[in-house]
Amino acid sequence: MEEYYGNEEFEPEGFEELNRGEIRYRGDFFTSFVRIGDFSSGPVAVERFEDGDDFSYRVDWESWVGYCEMSAEDLVRAKPTEPKLLRIMLRQDSYYNYGYSDDRVWAAYRLGFRNSDRTLLAYARRDSKEGELLAELFRDSAELLYTLKVRYPENARSGEQVEIVELLEQGWIGNPPKVEEENE
Repeated sequence: MEEYYGNEEFEPEGFEELNRGEIRYRGDFFTSFVRIGDFSSGPVAVERFEDGDDFSYRVDWESWVGYCEMSAEDLVRAKPTEPKLLRIMLRQDSYYNYGYSDDRVWAAYRLGFRNSDRTLLAYARRDSKEGELLAELFRDSAELLYTLKVRYPENARSGEQVEIVELLEQGWIGNPPKVEEENE
């Protein structure tokens, strides 16, 4: 969190109201929409923690802020060729150019970032498991929230085009890593 906020002063969002009619449960999480102090609304994920007879609830920070390993601006500047985790809004697109010019091989998508006007174009091979799953999901949806990994091709000609290399989770709540138990 410190790295995310940098030297900016942190201010609480000011949660005003939880939409109880839109609550969805998933394991120890529930999701809904919340109205905040500036009257805007956004999705929120809350996790329940138990300690004996006591329990508490905590907002899943990564999903609330749409945390990404790199900001859109830093991605464009650095053009990393190793995969980077992003929580994005994903829409289908129809722009094909440079290394992604063949629409028979590639499916085009537009990536939107929370709290940023910058968008990127992303491509998935149509015959890959990522491409096939996205094609199926977009039969019923115009926009998806997704946690995924992207990378730039070697010697990228455009800072605006990335390849989708792994789909991690529909939505922005990631599954926590499993702790391996040692055999004693």
